[in-house]
Amino acid sequence: MEAGASAGRMQGERLLELDCGGGGELMPLVIPASVVNSRRLDLMSQASWAYDLLQLPNASLRYELRDALYLAWMLSQRGSYLTEVDIRELHAWLNEFYALLRAYFSVHLDHIFAALKPHVSEQQLPPPLRTAARMQTENAVLRTTTAMLGAHSRVMSGALSADHAILQIQQQLMAVCALVVKLCDTVESQVLAPSLATVLTAEQGVALESRIFTALLEQPVPKSNVAATLARARWATSDQRALAAWRKQVVKPKHTRSWEHALHWLQRTHIARLAAVNRRIRVFFSADIQLPTVAQIETRDRVARRAALAQLEEFNQSLQKQGEHSDSKKNKLFRKFSMSQ
Repeated sequence: MEAGASAGRMQGERLLELDCGGGGELMPLVIPASVVNSRRLDLMSQASWAYDLLQLPNASLRYELRDALYLAWMLSQRGSYLTEVDIRELHAWLNEFYALLRAYFSVHLDHIFAALKPHVSEQQLPPPLRTAARMQTENAVLRTTTAMLGAHSRVMSGALSADHAILQIQQQLMAVCALVVKLCDTVESQVLAPSLATVLTAEQGVALESRIFTALLEQPVPKSNVAATLARARWATSDQRALAAWRKQVVKPKHTRSWEHALHWLQRTHIARLAAVNRRIRVFFSADIQLPTVAQIETRDRVARRAALAQLEEFNQSLQKQGEHSDSKKNKLFRKFSMSQ
């Protein structure tokens, strides 16, 4: 349900209160609606490969932001009973999240804008995506995340109590959410994808994505693990066949082992950290505690993706039945088909 006045608002953001169980003993999890509600993938567009390239990493960021808020919320419920083990677990997770942010900014976005630069001027970009504004946002996000990481040493030195550290981290996470989601929303606007589709073919788009993941997977372990985190939304919303087809296109054979290691790490270490904290908090309260939106969000995205792919396949089959057409006639057929859906 939507949060009441007690939850407040941050910079005009609509907040949600999620009931995470606990038999009424726990405060609800307050989370920005924009973190939960990622944009629907526009797979019916002729620039669908470009939307895919831009939206899926952003959806991965939203998954991570949601998990960060949930992790901090679980720990906050223990109050003065927090232990060094709890803070250490949060520090390890935030360190992995920081690596994802750096990879998103310095590898993913840098490759995207490098591909656009010869064809799209700074003035043609939305103001938040121009170099100076983008660097300002990136620095603010990384600086705030670094401050969160510093909480661990301050707790260990006795300069800050664990329960106060969690409260500070929750506030800082909300600030990071606001900055990252605003950047993602601008990246997903109706500007970049059509621009990419204009200057690159779908095949060149695949090559661009391959260069991004090559840059990540060529790093030594554990830095290469961030490749799986960046592809988390693709892993969560695709079946095994679709994921294997994507990997064949994007991941070079020499990096297969690194990719498999990264995917295993994502599932068994990174995401599993939440499960470990959840188990401890459930024992502490002797109650079932869970984030109800996790399965629902991933199932909804998977269903939407499969439905859109089925529509796209139907459209391609309709083209084949009518034989070869000029580009203008294909465009007319595409618009007619899209409107009928």
